[in-house]
Amino acid sequence: MSSFKKIIFRFTIILLVAGIQLLYFPLNQTSSGGVAPAIPLDAHIPLLPGWVFIYLAAIPAWVFALVWSTFKMDDWLFRLSALTAVTAVGVGVSMFHFFPTYVVRPEIHRSDLPSFVIQWLYAHDQPYNALPSAHVYLTTMIAILWSRWKPKWSFLWFTAAVAICLSSLFTKLHYLLDVVSGLGVAFIAYCLGVWLTSWLG
Repeated sequence: MSSFKKIIFRFTIILLVAGIQLLYFPLNQTSSGGVAPAIPLDAHIPLLPGWVFIYLAAIPAWVFALVWSTFKMDDWLFRLSALTAVTAVGVGVSMFHFFPTYVVRPEIHRSDLPSFVIQWLYAHDQPYNALPSAHVYLTTMIAILWSRWKPKWSFLWFTAAVAICLSSLFTKLHYLLDVVSGLGVAFIAYCLGVWLTSWLG
């Protein structure tokens, strides 16, 4: 396969993954009912508005990771990444659809910039699609895969993943179970991706 055809094929896979994950938005806007998967520990997690910037920084980081890996990853690792990603987003979106969950968000009365940004996020991102946290499973999945690709920087990838997990909690956009389930989706998808990649040869 020529380099050009390879890039086109890879971008087709990336568009498939993105297309599945983008189902988040119509589901977020149209879901109803469901449960709020809060546990008693969630009541002890403070609202720290400044963490919203770390939470939002994940989005351009995902785009960069997808584009860079599309051009630079070797074939075996890209195949592993594609299978892992399709599994993770497929499981995540399926759970959003079949098992709707939401977060009961706090009222914010402060007028500083971080609080304003969170209020804007609350207004435009409905409280649904809570479990598993898409922020967590996408970031953790990338951290795992990039630690195989660029092991020298593993500490940086996993530090970023931990920061996103914490930002999901400190912005009150997710509960603890959302984060734990997001981690679970990422690790299970990765393990299944490894098995499928080995099986396909």
